[in-house]
Amino acid sequence: MHLRSIAQCSLQYFVACWLVCISITPLFADPPSWDEYFKREVSRAEAATHADLASVTKGNWEQKKQQWRGELLEMLGLDPLPEKTDLHTTITGSIHH
Repeated sequence: MHLRSIAQCSLQYFVACWLVCISITPLFADPPSWDEYFKREVSRAEAATHADLASVTKGNWEQKKQQWRGELLEMLGLDPLPEKTDLHTTITGSIHH
């Protein structure tokens, strides 16, 4: 193949790809924005939190407290809590005032 024919094929390939991209662009022209997504998710979480807080009474406070503490520990990766071990402290010096 001559260099000119290779360049011509490459140009034709590029133009074909470009035309395909332009033809499918309207399918993806207006994607949902991230702002809308996060506003919707925050509103949903906020509504669930308000509903959960509204359900707290004196009678179920201890149960809710344990539930929320368990959820917090799970979110922090501390469920189950790690085993307590000896500290094995070493005093390397002291400061006298």
